[in-house]
Amino acid sequence: MAEVTNSREIRIGERRVTVRELTVAEVRQWLNDAAGKVSVDTVDAMLFEEISLPDLARMTSLDVESMGDWQPSQLREVIAAAKDLNKDFFAMRERIVSAFLPTQPEN
Repeated sequence: MAEVTNSREIRIGERRVTVRELTVAEVRQWLNDAAGKVSVDTVDAMLFEEISLPDLARMTSLDVESMGDWQPSQLREVIAAAKDLNKDFFAMRERIVSAFLPTQPEN
């Protein structure tokens, strides 16, 4: 049986990027990988609030190393497409983050 994917090719300037929806198994693998991480690159993990660069690489034809040549504004366009195709992943990630981070009191 052929693999069925929900993907989209986007253009950012002259660059083409394929963005795809993760499968349930890939989301499960992401969670297992995240739980086992010992060292984290701060820029990779925290440049964008809603996703790390390694997580974005899972959803695209980009790799983390090549993202170093991109401007954050360009990567935001890729993130927007990733969020559109992976709504459930981002919702689950938000629930996980909310469960483990204390809420900040409002001023």
